[in-house]
Amino acid sequence: MANVMPLLFLCLVATALASGDTAKVCPENEVFVECKLATCWKTCQELKNRGPCPSIAAGCVDPGCVCISDYLRNDEGICVKYEECCEYSRSLVTFDLDT
Repeated sequence: MANVMPLLFLCLVATALASGDTAKVCPENEVFVECKLATCWKTCQELKNRGPCPSIAAGCVDPGCVCISDYLRNDEGICVKYEECCEYSRSLVTFDLDT
């Protein structure tokens, strides 16, 4: 029985390490967050049809990968610079503040 305890301990440590970090690896231009709902405007489509940001309940547990700052998810699910959102970015209203 004493010989089994160190082996069991090693298995527990290996399992904890493997499950902790692999879930936090994200594709290029994405970052892992504990609450995906905390990110407002996430897709290119939202440039054209902006709804209100979702309300977030205390203790939000919806972990996952979201696009980094200035990037939005395109129709193929890839995070691109918001300027690359093509047809959606044409609907943006711009203002000339120099006049």
